[in-house]
Amino acid sequence: MDITPDGLTAGRYEEAMRWVDQTILEQPRYTPTLWMKVVLCELMGRHNEASEALKPLLGAWPGFTIEAFAAYAKHHYTPRLRDHLCRGIAQGWPA
Repeated sequence: MDITPDGLTAGRYEEAMRWVDQTILEQPRYTPTLWMKVVLCELMGRHNEASEALKPLLGAWPGFTIEAFAAYAKHHYTPRLRDHLCRGIAQGWPA
């Protein structure tokens, strides 16, 4: 399965979602896969599912904000991937 930065920015979302869902089954509080689920749902147009995916993320990372995520992403991802991820998180965030 392709959850690599190239795979994600290339739009292989369904494949990435299978990996994310499997990881959540095995490690339900692993925050990288929880926020990745929000991002993938938004990128695939599944807005209601993205909103539901925020609940376990906020339970596992109570201080989670878009700003906190952007600060984390700045140190871990390329600018292109970081923008892609932050846009997905922002779209899934409640208004």
